[in-house]
Order: sequence, then structure tokens, then C-alpha cells
Amino acid sequence: MQRAGHLLCQKQSYLSAHSSRVLSIEPSEVVKPVGGKKTKKKSGTQQPRWRVVLDDTVFFPEGGGQHADTGVLAGLQVVDVQNEQGVPAHYVTGAPEQVSAIQVGDEVECAIDWPRRWGFMQQHSAQHLITAMAQRMYNAPTEAWGLSMSGPSSLDLGIGSLSPEQLQALEDMANTKIREGGDVTPSWMSPQSEEFKQIRSRGIPEGVTGDCLLYTSPSPRDS
Repeated sequence: MQRAGHLLCQKQSYLSAHSSRVLSIEPSEVVKPVGGKKTKKKSGTQQPRWRVVLDDTVFFPEGGGQHADTGVLAGLQVVDVQNEQGVPAHYVTGAPEQVSAIQVGDEVECAIDWPRRWGFMQQHSAQHLITAMAQRMYNAPTEAWGLSMSGPSSLDLGIGSLSPEQLQALEDMANTKIREGGDVTPSWMSPQSEEFKQIRSRGIPEGVTGDCLLYTSPSPRDS
């Protein structure tokens, strides 16, 4: 089984559908982890859910400020995907007869909601670009950001204020980098390496083991 950090969705971000093998499927009372804690479903208030683990997945589990993918797994609706100690757990809803037809070992077709993912990818990449430009131009670190499900997202910079001229210059620089194009590519690095220790980050998420996944722009300074 591939663990979070080495998933198909992280190696091939533009892959929207794929077949995967079912490793486990079981009823679940989990509605949504809140602050890392599992909450129980209130009886009669939500559709029954099942927890499905696959050998690999095109579904991105919630993390790094990006919402989980949704979509369809073997005809069932994927309503949430969570990184549970490195294991991507898919929470699905559907008719009991649909669920009972799925057995451990089955190869199942999976397809994400691509417009949703594409929107999140654009906003998340833009956040990292603006973060890098704000740090370089104004020594303004990013303190927080919020990825909106719909509508504008937010980015909080650790600086008292920016003038209209500074904001315009930041926007112009970000747009220049976008027009220059270039791929954002994944790579893996040992957290014990000297190179990794030079990277500015908030630390390694809980449950992540082994090499860390990095996404790098054409210029390492803009990563």
C-alpha cells in the first residue's frame, strides 16, 4: 500500500481517474476529523458511511491547507478523504447493496471531481507563489492562509501593512511568474538531509514517515 506522500495523486496531479485495489472496506461512524480528533456521527442525521482503503489512490487526502478530493469510487460517492497516520482513508456513501457488492481484493474504478481539484490546485499553487514573492520583496512571511470552497481565498502576511503600490507590484510579479510558465514538479527528500534543513516549512505533518514530498518550480528560489 502506498502511504501519504507517495500517492498516485501526488505523483501525477493531472490524473483524474484510475483503477485501484480494495484493501479494506468497513462501516464507519466517523464524520470528520476536527483538530486531529474523530467525531462520531449523530444517529439519523447523516447517510451511513463506509471507510475504504485502497492500494493507491487518485484522491487527494485533506492536508497542507488543501481540502480533500471528492468523486466516485466503484459507483459510491466519495465525500471525504483523510490522512490517518499515513493511510489515505476514503469515506463513501451509497446504497447498501452497492457496498456489499465490493469485496477486498476487487479492482475498482475511481474518478475525482476534476473541476473541484483543478480549482484547488490553482489556488494552492498561487498561494505558494505569492508567499515566495512577498517574502523576497518585502520580507513578509506567510502566517496563515485559507483555501475557500467557493469564492476568494485568504492569505495573512506577517507585516503591518502594504501600500496600494506595493500590492500592485506583488500582483504584477506573481503574474509575471505565471506568464513565464514552467512545470511544478514533485520530488522526494530525506528530512535528515542538509538540503531539507535549509527549506522553510512548518515542519513535518503527523503521520508522515520516510522521505518528504516537495513540489518545486523551475527556479528553486521560488519553490
